[in-house]
Amino acid sequence: MKGPMPLAQILRVWATTPNATVAARLLGISRRTLYYRLEKASLMELRDAFATLQADAEGQLATFREEAAQSLLATEAHVTDLTRQVDRLSRENEVIARERAALTRENEALRRELLQCLKAQIQQ
Repeated sequence: MKGPMPLAQILRVWATTPNATVAARLLGISRRTLYYRLEKASLMELRDAFATLQADAEGQLATFREEAAQSLLATEAHVTDLTRQVDRLSRENEVIARERAALTRENEALRRELLQCLKAQIQQ
């Protein structure tokens, strides 16, 4: 890699890896260069690098919050739609139950009428 590596990039990789060797490999630099860069960094460079990392983290957090809000809105819309469907199906179920009860009553009435007709024929 040509030119000095931004300290923020070094710190970002350093903070996410288990050891210096892995961090150096991920950055494409030697472990010696990694240590040298961290040791020679001034307080101002470290503050600037930290500010850069903090700004990146805040940007990612804002993105995650926006995605979560959109996901929540989509979920709420889906729940509302499902609630409407459940209500519609409940009303349809009630109508079917009333129709079934009416058909059962009609069936019983027809059965009684048929039995009466059969009794009347047998008595004749």
